[in-house]
Amino acid sequence: MLEGGIVGGKTLALILSGVLVLSVVFGGVLGSHLQEDEVGSEEDDGLGSDDSGSSSEEDSDSKGSRSESLGRPESSRSLSDGPWPSYGRDSKNAGLSPYDTSHVDGTVNWTYETDTWLWSSPAIGSEGRLYFGSPDGYIYALDAEDGSEEWVFSTGEQIISSPAVCEDESIYFGSDDNKLYALDADGNLDWSYETDERVFSSPNLDEEGNIYVGSSDGHLYSLDPDGDLNWRSELDSWTWTSPALDDDVVYMGTGDGTVYAMDRTDGTELWNYTTEETIYSSPTVGEDGLVYFGSYDGFLYALNPDGTLEWDHDVGSKIHPSPSLGQDGTVYVGSHDGGFHAVNEGELEWSFEAEDRISSSAAIGAEGNIYFGSEDGTFYSLGPDGEERWSFSRGNQDFESVEIGEYESGGAFYSSPAIGEDGRIYTNSFDGNAFAFNGTESEDAMEVEAGFRIAGRRNSNITALVEEDREEIGSVELEREPGKPQEANITFRYHEDSDYTLEVTYRNENKGANPVWISLYWGDENTTIIENFNHKDGEEQVVEYDLTEIIENTSAGDQD
Repeated sequence: MLEGGIVGGKTLALILSGVLVLSVVFGGVLGSHLQEDEVGSEEDDGLGSDDSGSSSEEDSDSKGSRSESLGRPESSRSLSDGPWPSYGRDSKNAGLSPYDTSHVDGTVNWTYETDTWLWSSPAIGSEGRLYFGSPDGYIYALDAEDGSEEWVFSTGEQIISSPAVCEDESIYFGSDDNKLYALDADGNLDWSYETDERVFSSPNLDEEGNIYVGSSDGHLYSLDPDGDLNWRSELDSWTWTSPALDDDVVYMGTGDGTVYAMDRTDGTELWNYTTEETIYSSPTVGEDGLVYFGSYDGFLYALNPDGTLEWDHDVGSKIHPSPSLGQDGTVYVGSHDGGFHAVNEGELEWSFEAEDRISSSAAIGAEGNIYFGSEDGTFYSLGPDGEERWSFSRGNQDFESVEIGEYESGGAFYSSPAIGEDGRIYTNSFDGNAFAFNGTESEDAMEVEAGFRIAGRRNSNITALVEEDREEIGSVELEREPGKPQEANITFRYHEDSDYTLEVTYRNENKGANPVWISLYWGDENTTIIENFNHKDGEEQVVEYDLTEIIENTSAGDQD
């Protein structure tokens, strides 16, 4: 079922001394999984491991089996460069998009209705196709632009696992029939590999195309792109979490509350860290190598690459979703009491309260806006400061509820959202509907890329901040060392009915003047501003530019 339309727009380029960027020149130059208390404990649901053997030892014997390959042509099988190719978007599960979402206002572009509840999180490949699984046993491939169905594939058993998309648009996912599946771009079976128990874990891929996935049989598997077993490592318990990769290490959480670090080449255990309760939260790896995850003991953890504790933070309630990371390193995660928390270096920055438990892991836009769902039937968008931007409530929509055991869905959002390259937000609801959210922006809305470059002979740094109607929509900070120019970009949407400002703060350890060239380009227009920062005694120099006035006046002048 399709509803709604597509919002279009023009393109604007804002550049400061660069190619389609804003450049400042000195000195002349980042699966949610079913909850234990909703579908049964490990004892009554068959998810527990009866084996209480060693914490994690490599098992070179293949107890699983691989079906015959259908001979797909040789092609790259590494993770796609699409906008959201896997659970958590990248191999580190960071949940951070490079695309701006500031124009998204909660308007529903389209919906697609399935026959049952949805938990699998969507993935988006490079060909504009959206993928997700369903308990009806189907993997769905939709056109991400309009929600039309392109193909479906049935495993015959429910699919909770979220797909991973390869560069050649083939996909991998797990199923309740104990198998990991590989399909080609047209939805045809390439191969399947059978484990000893159900596969709820969402697969992850390395740059060589090797696949890593956990099974409820208590093992972490590594397969090559053809579906042959590289290695299988034994865990102390079942696992539903999705692996995170960093350099030559695979990180995995388990039902007995332990996170494991495995050597990616042979599955050898490097270390493990045990919490007090079950871990459903998939690990997330930061740019600094810290490993983040939550536990049902109510703590958010940050471990060093050697497995030692860097910090922990008590949120006061069970943590089910995986942490997501902002550009500044802030960690975002929800909890069972309905709290959504922003934590930086172990200290709480702010919390937002939903009306019910949060199992959905967050997706973060490039400008810092945050997206997640709750069991209260509401999908939320928060700003970087924790203030609600908009929300979409299933309780106010005319859709039937789905009863599952003692639970009535009411449109609860368990699925973790994905962000497309146009900033569109995709998610799935427990009432069986897939959604695409966009904005109701006017047709004159334009995409702006703001890029910054700092160079010159002095040690210095700048902070550049772009605001829309005095609300921050993007910022970067660059530090200059001699001989090491630094560059960064901000992407945002420009609307004619809004006011935009650019604030540049300059700091220099030494005295002296530093000229700054700022060039603006949009369409066929351009203009140049020259500033002279005369730095005295370590004082900050701040200059604010009215971007709206610059663009409008330059365009009007050319029309006269």
